[in-house]
Amino acid sequence: GRTIMVVNVLRGGDQIGGSIIEVISDHAKIILDAGQNLEEKAPPEVPEIEGLFKGTPSYDAVIISHYHADHTGLLNNVLPGIPIYMSDKTFQLYRISMERAQISVCFQPVLFNKELSDRASFQIKDLKITPYLCDHSAFDSHMFLLEDQKEKILYTGDFRSNGRKSFPALIARLPSKVDKLIIEGTTLTRKNVKDHQTEQEIQKEFEETMQGSRPVFILTSSMNIDRIVTIYKAAIKTGRLLAVDSYLADILTAAGGNIPHPGPFKNLKVYQMGSGEEEHRRLMEYKKNCISRAALIQKKFAMCIRSSRLMKNYLRKLAGLMDLNGSTLIYSLWKVYQSQPVMKEFLEFCESLGIQIRTIHTSGHADRSALKAIIAHVQPDEIIPVHTLDPKSLKNMKSFPKESID
Repeated sequence: GRTIMVVNVLRGGDQIGGSIIEVISDHAKIILDAGQNLEEKAPPEVPEIEGLFKGTPSYDAVIISHYHADHTGLLNNVLPGIPIYMSDKTFQLYRISMERAQISVCFQPVLFNKELSDRASFQIKDLKITPYLCDHSAFDSHMFLLEDQKEKILYTGDFRSNGRKSFPALIARLPSKVDKLIIEGTTLTRKNVKDHQTEQEIQKEFEETMQGSRPVFILTSSMNIDRIVTIYKAAIKTGRLLAVDSYLADILTAAGGNIPHPGPFKNLKVYQMGSGEEEHRRLMEYKKNCISRAALIQKKFAMCIRSSRLMKNYLRKLAGLMDLNGSTLIYSLWKVYQSQPVMKEFLEFCESLGIQIRTIHTSGHADRSALKAIIAHVQPDEIIPVHTLDPKSLKNMKSFPKESID
């Protein structure tokens, strides 16, 4: 008889992050994403999942959509012997962030097709898995289509429609009918979220803020490569040099290609934040592209910064060399982080140096219209909510006729 694939959201069905999703076909048993809870301190708490984190391995694979910790934070706890699949760039960036946190990666993943991760299918027993490159605030994020002989399941991972990659083009590549849709709904409970601004729209705001000659500092996630591209383009447009620290330089170099990185992109320089051997060793890799504080203050610059103790020291020294009064700090992160003690204190410190704070940000997650557009295209028989605080309204989204989507 016809057996259908079983989908169990082991964690993440009614919370944002910490996603662990189980899919069982006739012959295969896999996990999609193995994330730690948001804001969880290291080492993360490991749920008691038999065959995945404890006991005898009983899964055929763990498949990762992107490198954010709420999707990858438990990978080191996966039982040896269970293959972990992710894209080449996802692994490179994951490894850099782990190294920076001084955590060693204790597995060697299966990298899906390096040259062509988009739609290069791979097989796990009776499951055919096809990755679709999508747009998110993590570089090289993927959705996955899982097919056995009888059924199709689409897992969106985290995605958005307001980035630089064409959303209509992504939708057109997706199948026009699936049995089950496992879909994120991060933004559904956020107040007064209309359609999100696009990355191009906020680039204009960055350009306006970067007019003039006063220093501009940008507080953003080093892992949000799309945002760094936006910042770089705005810097070029306004005749500024972009300065990044060695960690961000490592990330941009790993992303490579046409992503701005030290070397080929002459307008991008690396500044030294810390001292000590480790930082010195890192900077040696960029020695031709480093910039000292003394050289920096001669230029019109924009600088990507982070809220750390080292950064405070750096800014203090910079303030000793030049007047930072009237310069701007662009806050380009989720606004909720502003109320966290470390961030709050850092922003107050910047204000004490005379730096004005301005927020320019747009979400890395799908807004309501993007969710509806995917649902209308793939026409799922069943919606399985994940990564949301409002699973109910996501489940009820399925009754849209295709025509109603503009």
